[in-house]
Amino acid sequence: MEGQAGRHRIDEGQLYRSIHDVNAVGQNRKPSETPSMWTRIGNPLEEFPGWVQPIGAHDAYEAGSKVSHNGKKWVSTAPANVWEPGVYGWEEYSEPVAQMAQEAPQEPQDGPSEEPGE
Repeated sequence: MEGQAGRHRIDEGQLYRSIHDVNAVGQNRKPSETPSMWTRIGNPLEEFPGWVQPIGAHDAYEAGSKVSHNGKKWVSTAPANVWEPGVYGWEEYSEPVAQMAQEAPQEPQDGPSEEPGE
């Protein structure tokens, strides 16, 4: 299992990224048991992957990173963010409000107009 830093691997249903080059057979065999060599990361296909507690600067969240945590969506406002969302350095995400392309026609202030003879 040799490779360069940045290599991805799934272990116990979780996605991990190698922090260091893997040079020796037997080194780094189980990412979930070697956090000094592997960083657990969220699913890159999800806009708001589940938050994972960073263990250092190498896996801290960048400003603008998006995560989900405790049933809410969060955006990091701090660079090298290692804090839990809701504690420091995160802003709760709010869905943008869609504006109507056209406003519905409104009745005149005087009421509906009637044609003579109706």
